[in-house]
Amino acid sequence: MQEKRFLSTSFQVSHYTLRMWLGLLGVTLPLILWAGAWALGEPTLAPSISHYYYSTMTVYFTGVLCAFGLYLFAYRGYKKKNDEYVSDNLMTNIGGALAILTAFFPTTCCDNTYCGFQCNAANAQPIDSWVTTMHFVCAGGFLIIMGGTSIFKFTRINTDKRYKRQKKIAFVWCGVIVWLCILFLVFDMFILDEPLGYHDTFWAETVALIAFGASWLIKSEEIDPIMAFVVARLNGKSSKEILTAK
Repeated sequence: MQEKRFLSTSFQVSHYTLRMWLGLLGVTLPLILWAGAWALGEPTLAPSISHYYYSTMTVYFTGVLCAFGLYLFAYRGYKKKNDEYVSDNLMTNIGGALAILTAFFPTTCCDNTYCGFQCNAANAQPIDSWVTTMHFVCAGGFLIIMGGTSIFKFTRINTDKRYKRQKKIAFVWCGVIVWLCILFLVFDMFILDEPLGYHDTFWAETVALIAFGASWLIKSEEIDPIMAFVVARLNGKSSKEILTAK
C-alpha cells in the first residue's frame, strides 16, 4: 500500500512539473525567438511569431510547437461530466494536433525589410497558398481551444484552499485574453484594408501565448506560493495562512 501511494505521489509531482514546463515554454517562446534571432544576426522583429520558422530559430520554433502537441496528447484532465459536451481529453488532443500541424504548415514568406531575414527556404509559401491557409486555421484553432480549456476546464478546480476563487478568476481572465487576441487578429488581418502596424500580429500573439502559458503555470500548482503571496497581501494575511487554509 505504501508503494502504491508513493508511485501515485511521484506521478502527480511529475504531472504538475510538466504543466509548469508547458506554461514556461508558452510564456517565454516570443522572447526566446526574438532574442535568439537577434543574437544570431537577425535583429529586426519579425511580423509574427510564425515568421521565425524562416529564421535561424526555426528548430526552436518547431520544437516548442511539437512539445506543446506531445504534452497535450499525453494530458489527462478531469473526467467528463454528464452535462459536458466535450471532455478535457478531447479538447487537449485536438489542441495538440493543431499545435503540431501549425509547425508543419508554415506561414507566408516575408522579405528582409520586415523580417530581418530573407525567406530563401525551398518551402517558402506565397500568401495565397493552401498551406498558409492551413497555418492560419491551425494556429487560430490551437489558441481558441487553449482559451476555452482555461475558461471551461481549468475552472473545475479540485482543491480546498481558500484562494481557489482567485484561481478561477485568473483562469477565466487568461482564457478571455487569449480569445480577445484572436478577435483582434481577425479584425486586423481580414477586416481592415491594411494591418494597423507591421508587428501588431507579433505582439497580439505574444500576449495570447503569455496568457496561455500563465494558465498552465497556475494549473501546475508550482506557483502556488506566488498566488498565496498575492492573495495574502490583498486580504491582509500571511502567505502561510493562505497555503495552510482548508
